[in-house]
Amino acid sequence: MLEGDVRWSDSHERDELSARAARLRKIMVWGALAWLSFLPTDLVFNTLRGAEYGLTFVGIRLIATLPLVMLWLRLGRSPPGRIALIVMEGLVVSAVAGATALLAVFSGGLTSPILAALLPILVVRALAIPDGWRRGLPLVCAPALTFWLVLGVGSAISPAVPPLDHATLAAVILHLGMQAVTIGMITIGGHVAWDVRRNLYKARTVGRYELRRPLGRSALGEVWVAWHHGLYQEVALKILPILPGSPSGPGSERDGAVARFEREVAATTKLRHPNTVRVYDFGLTPDGLLYYAMELLEGETLTELVAREGPLPIARALDLLRQVARALAEAHQHGIVHRDIKPENLFVSTPAGERDVMKVLDFGVASVAAQPRTQDSGTSEALRLSPGSPDGPTGPSERVGTPLYISPEVARGGVADHRSDIYALGCVLYFMLTTSPVFVERDLQALLRAHAEQQPAPPSTLLSAALPDYVETVVMRCLAKDPEQRYEDAGALVRAIDLCLRLGRNDRLRGGGESQQPRLRATAAQLDAWAQHSTTETDIDLLGSPE
Repeated sequence: MLEGDVRWSDSHERDELSARAARLRKIMVWGALAWLSFLPTDLVFNTLRGAEYGLTFVGIRLIATLPLVMLWLRLGRSPPGRIALIVMEGLVVSAVAGATALLAVFSGGLTSPILAALLPILVVRALAIPDGWRRGLPLVCAPALTFWLVLGVGSAISPAVPPLDHATLAAVILHLGMQAVTIGMITIGGHVAWDVRRNLYKARTVGRYELRRPLGRSALGEVWVAWHHGLYQEVALKILPILPGSPSGPGSERDGAVARFEREVAATTKLRHPNTVRVYDFGLTPDGLLYYAMELLEGETLTELVAREGPLPIARALDLLRQVARALAEAHQHGIVHRDIKPENLFVSTPAGERDVMKVLDFGVASVAAQPRTQDSGTSEALRLSPGSPDGPTGPSERVGTPLYISPEVARGGVADHRSDIYALGCVLYFMLTTSPVFVERDLQALLRAHAEQQPAPPSTLLSAALPDYVETVVMRCLAKDPEQRYEDAGALVRAIDLCLRLGRNDRLRGGGESQQPRLRATAAQLDAWAQHSTTETDIDLLGSPE
């Protein structure tokens, strides 16, 4: 199976699981109401028969309602795993089938008219939740076997059940035959309906876009390659997954995800810098899908580049970081803080044969100044922890970002600002030069403490040869614990990088070798000589003073 097909299958399975949990929760409500609605019928039935089992019927129905209520409550929380959900579904339906068999035992056993009551239970479940035959057949057979097992044992031990005769045996065989045919029809029909739904999912369109193949899945949704019929071009379409099983309302998972998605679009559409991914279009479909279309990029993430090539040459690393810093400078001017700068969100693109064109992705956890902050729900990629509670809900001082690149002030529970992005850029430069994160800890809390309190090792300590001191100065100033000690904004960092690039070229002219080769630390005389030829009197100050 192709990798794209695997990702598509996984994505379909996740959406199908969420939809199944939502439908099953509704079935539990309506099923319980329908089950209890037969209470008057039970009383009339037993009264007309002259039997004294009216209260017994009531008790059986009330007890059998408990599994439905319990599953309804369980599905009100996060959906369980696929296997767990199917097992719970099978157990609840089997419990109802067993209760139906008990009613039959108390109303004549194998001669009871209630024997026909199993068929509506099986048909309604199959219509509400279509399944492929491999999954559907066991889910239909389990309640049927439970029904006949309870009925057989109950009829054998109950003195009120008449002995088996030829007429009763013929009726039982007729019921078994009808149920076998019904189970077969249910299985085939359910498989056809399931296959149609699967194909519709695969061929679905979103707004004006035809989904072609998945690119990936992130904390905020899925990204697909899509075709715009009017523009006749492929785009990258980001879609917020439907969360049908999630309750709505303020602070809910669905509303939190929608708010984050809308914030990402609002933030990104304001930006025009060539190193920020371009957004072409966005909208909301009638069925509630939020989406936006952005340029389809060719290339790889910074993580993939470093994994493939190892430590990057100094000049190349600085040039890549400079592009990112320039894009963030524009964002910061709009009051937008990215808050999740990391190599996975930095794309090294190759448009029209160009090389090393950086694109900043995923403003999904961006903080926009002068706008109310929205409480985010937890995700697998981003860390959101309230102070003192590693797993609790977020609050006004929520920690947002990826732990390996989180700033000290945010790790301590503070609020991220543009200087938090500067810290993350220092972490990214550290990674490009060494292939290692600034801090590596197995324990999450230890990692947060390291960012908050521990001084990072200079990148040169991880290399076989020292970096130029002006490069190391830039890295360490970005990684300063005190935000006031970092570069005041992304523009200042860009100017410092420009100075490093000029000093690097000056080194090579003086015989320092290529940028990727070990080089001597710049002397004070070299720095003074450069200062005399710089266009301003404060170029050296751009680097900051190493501690």
